[in-house]
Amino acid sequence: MIEQPVTVDDARRSLEAAERAEREIFQARSYVRAAPYLVLWGAIWILGFLLAAYAAPGDARMWPALSALGAVASLVIAWRQNQRRRADLRRGLRTTATAFLIAFYAGLWPAVLLSHNPNRFGVYAGTVTGAAYLIAGLWAAPLILWLGLVVTGVFLAGLVVDPAIFPAYAALLGGGGLIAAGLLLRGKKAGDD
Repeated sequence: MIEQPVTVDDARRSLEAAERAEREIFQARSYVRAAPYLVLWGAIWILGFLLAAYAAPGDARMWPALSALGAVASLVIAWRQNQRRRADLRRGLRTTATAFLIAFYAGLWPAVLLSHNPNRFGVYAGTVTGAAYLIAGLWAAPLILWLGLVVTGVFLAGLVVDPAIFPAYAALLGGGGLIAAGLLLRGKKAGDD
């Protein structure tokens, strides 16, 4: 039997089929891993909104406690999932850290916005940016993670800054800090972390 040579189109189709199978396997595993988190957070939402229905109007005290409970339970789920597959440990830790950050900021932002602090809206905006950098840093560029921590810290410290100078504080340390970080990171190469 004479074998036919593999054409470029045959090779391309084979590679596309392999990539498609890899995506499908990854997607299926992602669904299985996500399921317990969805059930957990669904139960927390049910409990939280039922408690809110019987609380005084505007009383949101249950949410930080429920968020903390959910964060701890999420850590336990991630730990158990990672016991099964050592190779997934890094991704699982990133996913867990992302969930923890979301829960942390979900508790932080209502506390900031409900604080009646005159700087609360600027602090909120700065910490939203800090959260975005933290999550991006977890998944893409570790130095961005540190930037997110610094931005969050600078803006949380803004809660004690005199409201008369807060705009200058936020502009100089927040905006100026981002520009400085951008200039420093401009020359970075992969692996320089």
